Amino acid sequence: MNRPNYFELLGLDPSDVLDLSVIEDTIEAARQKWHSPMSVQEQEFRQYRGMLPDIARVMNDPLLRAEEENTYRANKEAAQISALESAGEQLLLISRARPVSEADLESIGKQPEYRGILTPNQLRQRARELHIDVIDEDKQRGNESKTLSPDVVKRIREKLGSIGKPDLYDFLGIANDAPLVRLKNAATNVVEECRRHRNRTPEIQTKEELATECLVIFGSPEQRTRYDESLQLIPIDELLQKAEILVDKRSRCLTTEAVEILLEIARQKDVSEEDFVKALIREATNQGWVVEISELRSHDVVRCPVCDTENPWHYAYCKRDYIPLHGTVKCGVCKAKTPVNGLCCRSCGSRLEQEVMG
Repeated sequence: MNRPNYFELLGLDPSDVLDLSVIEDTIEAARQKWHSPMSVQEQEFRQYRGMLPDIARVMNDPLLRAEEENTYRANKEAAQISALESAGEQLLLISRARPVSEADLESIGKQPEYRGILTPNQLRQRARELHIDVIDEDKQRGNESKTLSPDVVKRIREKLGSIGKPDLYDFLGIANDAPLVRLKNAATNVVEECRRHRNRTPEIQTKEELATECLVIFGSPEQRTRYDESLQLIPIDELLQKAEILVDKRSRCLTTEAVEILLEIARQKDVSEEDFVKALIREATNQGWVVEISELRSHDVVRCPVCDTENPWHYAYCKRDYIPLHGTVKCGVCKAKTPVNGLCCRSCGSRLEQEVMG
C-alpha cells in the first residue's frame, strides 16, 4: 500500500467509538481543510483531495474500514517498537553520564518523533528492561529532607568536641532511650542555666547553643530519628578521616597495609566491613585515590550500580555495560593505577580498558 493510512490521515483513532456520522463529519472537515486557498501545504493537499473519493468509499464500508483499522494498528505497533529502540539508546546514553530521572522520561516523550507514540509508562518499562533505575527527583528531595543536613551534623559535632562530649545525649546527661519530653526538659534547663550566667565564657556560649540544638533535634520523633541515624555514620566518617591521613601524599595511594589497618579499626568499632569498604571506594573515587584492596577481596563479587550484574571484585568495569566499579583501574599499557573517573590513564594518556585491579 503506497498511500497513507486513512485513520492516520484523518486523525481518527479506531479504539474510539466511531459511527458513520462522526466519520462523515471528519471527512467533510478534511475536505474543507484540503481545499483552503493559498495553503503552504498546497502540493500535499492536492494529493489528499484526489484521495477523497477513495477515503469515503473505504471508511463507509465496514469490511474495508476493518482492514484499514488493522493496518493502522500494525503501523502503530511498528512505530512504537522503533521508537522504543531509539528511546532506549537515549536512556542508555543518559545513564552512563548520570542517573536517569522522571524529568528525562518526560523530555524524551515530548520529542516530535515520540509524541503520541510513546507513553511515560512505556518509557519506564523500557528503562526497566535495560536495567536502568529511574529516580523521582521530587521524592528524592523529600527523602533528603528526612536526613539532617551535613552542615548541621558537622556543626553539632564540632561544638560537642570542644567540650569533650560524644553526642547530645551525653551532653544532656540523659540515656539515649529516654522519652522526648525528658530530653526537652533537660535541654530547657541547660538553656535557662546558661542564660543566668553573667560571665558569658566561650564554654557557656557553646553549651547554650548545643541546648538550643537539642530543643530542635528532640522536638519531634522524626528529628530525633534523623539525629540517631547520623550517629551511626560517625565511626565510618572517623575511619575515612584516618584513611586521608594514611594516603601517600605523592602517589595518592592507600596501600594494602593501610587498608588492613583501617579494617582492623573498623572491626574494633563494630563497623560493618562491607559498609566501610563501600564508603572507602566512594571516597577514593571522589578524592582520586588509588586503593589497593583487590588482594583482600579477591574472593568477593561487586554488583554494577547500573545493571546490577555480579562481577569479580578485581574487575574495574562491569563486564556487561563497562560502568566503573571501583575507585581505581590499572592501565593496560603502562600498568599504572589511575582513578576510574576519567577515560584515559593519568600517567601515559592511554584510553582505559577493562583491566583487573592489582
